Amino acid sequence: MRCRLDYLQKSDYEHVKKLYTNEDVRKYLGGIIPETLTLNKFLETLDRANANHSFYWVVTLKEDEQFIGLVSLENHRMVCIWRCHTSFYPIAGVRAMLKK
Repeated sequence: MRCRLDYLQKSDYEHVKKLYTNEDVRKYLGGIIPETLTLNKFLETLDRANANHSFYWVVTLKEDEQFIGLVSLENHRMVCIWRCHTSFYPIAGVRAMLKK
């Protein structure tokens, strides 16, 4: 296995901000998040992880700990289901990282 999942932490903010503001990543996720709002969204995400039993993981390469994406599993109590979200850099970029 080449990748590692770690729980999202405050120290991951700069990496996650790059996902929030990347047009290719956010194309099907409602569009980019303005940079002025990224810190608030990130802090809300951390709060949800602590309060709602939702889970957020950063995905890094084992070899060099390079950040490549974010995975979340969120509890939607209104309909009693879990929903999984992913945000990764465009596949060509990830493939290039994996070939290193």
